[in-house]
Amino acid sequence: GENIFLWGLRYKPEGAMFELWQENALLIKPDIDDKLEALPSFLQFFWSLKHLITESAINFGQLRKENNERALKSTLSNTTLHSSFSTVVNSSILKLIEDEVKAGFHVLGP
Repeated sequence: GENIFLWGLRYKPEGAMFELWQENALLIKPDIDDKLEALPSFLQFFWSLKHLITESAINFGQLRKENNERALKSTLSNTTLHSSFSTVVNSSILKLIEDEVKAGFHVLGP
């Protein structure tokens, strides 16, 4: 069978970085005789996907609200906002050693 993975990003405050987190996985068996056997796992996977999309939409809405409030305060106080996103976000990137990146990925399949 084939696997579909649902990944999320988790913020790690102790390292001030984000890491990939496997939220769910779905095993697809195209040659399964009883399609009803696979239904519960499909429902669970897509319910998780729906929940994460809803959570993301709420978070984006909150970010937009905060951005609008800051823009209004900036306009009222005659201060300037950062000129670009890169001036706000710490652009340091953690570069992983090639062996560390490859370690464990063989388990996930092709």
